[in-house]
Amino acid sequence: MNPKKLFFIGSLALAITVSLLAIAAFKLNMPTPAPAEANKSPKINKAPKITQAPQTKVEKKKENYLSEKGRKFVQKSLVRPLQNKFNIKADTDQFSRCPSGFHFYEMADAPPEPGFIILKLEYYDGCAPVNLCVFRVNEAENQLAIWDNAAEKYIEPEIWMARITKEDLEFSPEEFEQPEETESQTQKSS
Repeated sequence: MNPKKLFFIGSLALAITVSLLAIAAFKLNMPTPAPAEANKSPKINKAPKITQAPQTKVEKKKENYLSEKGRKFVQKSLVRPLQNKFNIKADTDQFSRCPSGFHFYEMADAPPEPGFIILKLEYYDGCAPVNLCVFRVNEAENQLAIWDNAAEKYIEPEIWMARITKEDLEFSPEEFEQPEETESQTQKSS
């Protein structure tokens, strides 16, 4: 046997023996309870009785939510093709508090459609969002369709992607301007 291995094994055995002896010595020095105290059960502070159950807000679990599988499907079917079409890459050298790039969100106020989850896609260039489209996903059947406002129906993503241009990704302040006050609103504020 190699002398280095033998020395290592001997050192390890010595360390284990010293540790066990220290534990045994510690246990021997601990005071033992008197025989009368040994049979007594320790006093336990009991919590006061609650006559009424505490009121807690129970939130209902959303029945329609996009799972991780659905998010990956949307990323693969819609977001990545758009990133490739417009050559948009994430810049990892910079940190910004503004979410640049394509982001999709579940629409809480959308009317429910059985089997589908309604989402919207936005493009951020800095802190300014551009609403691109509303779409629906059926993750069980891997279906995605985009709402076409002109035709008032859902269309295939390939058709929509063929129509979208770089100009559609540019921020338009008109989207966020407040509507002008009417005469009745002006009279109320006076």
